Amino acid sequence: RLTSVRAPARWAVGGLLIVLSVSVILAGWRFVAGRSADTPVLAVGTIRDLVTPDSLQLGGVLSEMLATSLGRLTSLQVIANSRILELVPPDASMSRTDAARRAGATEVLEGELIPLPEQRLRFDLRRVDVESGMVRGGYQIVGTDRMAVFDSVTVLIAADLGVAAPTGSLAEVSTRSPIAYRLYEEGLRAFYQYDSYAAHRLFSAAVREDSTFAMATYYAWRSATTIGSNQQDTIADRAVRLASRASDRDRLLIITHVGSTRSDIRVLAAADSLARLFPNDPEALVRAGDAIPDLSHAVALLNRSIAVDSASGVAPSAACRMCDALSALAQRYDWADSSAAVERTLARWSRLRPVDPTPWRMRAEYLVGIGRRNDAEDALRRAASLGATNLMPEETRLAWALRSDDLDAADAICRTQLAVDGGTFLRYRWLCTIALRMQGRYRDALLLVRAGRAPGSASGERGLPADPYNDAILDLEMGRPRLAASQFMRMAEEAVADTQRPPGLKAREVAWRLTLSATASAAAGDTIRVRSLIDSVETIGQRSLFGRDRLLHHFLRGLLLARAQEHEAAVRAFRSAVHSPSQGYTQINAHMARSLLALGRPSEAVPVMQAVLRGGIEGSGLYLTRTEAHELLAQAFDASGQRDSAASHFSIVARSWRNADSVLHARRTAAQDRLTGTTISRR
Repeated sequence: RLTSVRAPARWAVGGLLIVLSVSVILAGWRFVAGRSADTPVLAVGTIRDLVTPDSLQLGGVLSEMLATSLGRLTSLQVIANSRILELVPPDASMSRTDAARRAGATEVLEGELIPLPEQRLRFDLRRVDVESGMVRGGYQIVGTDRMAVFDSVTVLIAADLGVAAPTGSLAEVSTRSPIAYRLYEEGLRAFYQYDSYAAHRLFSAAVREDSTFAMATYYAWRSATTIGSNQQDTIADRAVRLASRASDRDRLLIITHVGSTRSDIRVLAAADSLARLFPNDPEALVRAGDAIPDLSHAVALLNRSIAVDSASGVAPSAACRMCDALSALAQRYDWADSSAAVERTLARWSRLRPVDPTPWRMRAEYLVGIGRRNDAEDALRRAASLGATNLMPEETRLAWALRSDDLDAADAICRTQLAVDGGTFLRYRWLCTIALRMQGRYRDALLLVRAGRAPGSASGERGLPADPYNDAILDLEMGRPRLAASQFMRMAEEAVADTQRPPGLKAREVAWRLTLSATASAAAGDTIRVRSLIDSVETIGQRSLFGRDRLLHHFLRGLLLARAQEHEAAVRAFRSAVHSPSQGYTQINAHMARSLLALGRPSEAVPVMQAVLRGGIEGSGLYLTRTEAHELLAQAFDASGQRDSAASHFSIVARSWRNADSVLHARRTAAQDRLTGTTISRR
């Protein structure tokens, strides 16, 4: 029995010692139930609050408090309360104990906070085996302060299980405000029921109650990101600053998750620790897998997350952590240009969750990108049969038309949507500019970008934000590479001068824009400028977590080697520069293919350019249009003697450029001539 000076409030009062009476009730229970030879995996079940009036019930808050306090025991596996809430479906048909069992807990903590005279509290707590229901241990603590009560029970549990006690207090890694706790717990429930707007309101309210509440701030950022709030960067900054006020697991989670979205290279150590210290926490594994660039390591972490979560038997209506992992895994394989692995992962998703339409929707997007339009439409129909809605909005229809080289359909959509002013015009400007560039209609595209004037329109939209990327790309495509190089250099200088951007994102932007400027300089024959930028791109690129940026300097070296007709060395440099064969900087593929053709190795150029056509439209497809990719692929097939394959791609080039500007007439004529020659040879 421990006693000290009494504090006047039931919630913690900083700096005061608290009256506590502590009992470890083990004698009868331990000898009856026995104790497992292995250290248990703990989860917090139902903690009933018999102190607070019914209108302010804080039972869920007490569970969160205890789980956070126990989370400070670094030698003990404790299931996070957020994980329990993930597993409890919206209809609450599953108890917290059932959720704990599914999460992998072997013992669950249950108890009551009971009022005593003179504003004292008694906390009765039991450790219960989740399988047998037998009580493994019990604890009773009397005091006047909730925080101190939870600190004490954590110390007792640590001593009972033979692990190191935590340092500091629960108050240092949580909040002292019961209202903030309650808002946070309600926010978690809303968040895991996919009501992001309600969740954001609740988390924001919790932060207003306690501006130092780290996890409420972190989830306010996550929900702000989901709803597209313009405050998400500010909230992310605050979450990172407050991370030291969270438990080890939560601190690493915040640093890893926020840092990975900001391309912060410093996040790697946190991601490694997160995965190593919490190997059975699905969310920890997903966040670490997202951050770690190495494919094999990331795949292993994501697969483990899937295995852990699938073993929990998640209810169809509950939050699906393994869905996050499966989505990330499919994306990793897509970037690795592994079609078989992507389809295998999506099929696995459908087996694990047969009524989930999401993998079918993703399958449709993937299939249209690899040229299987009919199969993609079948997948969409399957998603619709499982309840998915709004599967083909006009923006998606436009993207599909572009990825299928159906430029007539793309033009029809653009004519309709660009006739609408305001936000609709702006939303479609990007894709419609790409559509015009694919057709070689550079002057129309330039008017759309610079003057907001749609093709065939006499006037343009005013007050539109600039589109510097397409603007500079069009200068390059129209034979003005020096102007493009200058424009990209100005963009790089703007990124350097931006003091508000996080370091990782700043490094990513600067390295990328310098590379684009060097690409244009090489097209202008300015090898001196290219050479002057290589070291800067290499140095700055190393500061970005994004794998592409650390490899870009190899591409610039390859440009110089190709210019010097040293194509063998150039190919090696270009291969070293490839971050993703299909979703990376597709100018690398194009320059590599040209060097391979110059070396008389066209069969090696074929897969290099085929990968480009499996990439996206808005990202990887921005810097090299699909039509140009078809042209190079046709030339590679032609040079390797595969005439039928060459003809199919030459026909796309001829059709796409039938209304092209004069700068492309010679190339279109060459495609038509090869197509005619192919036809004659087949006769």
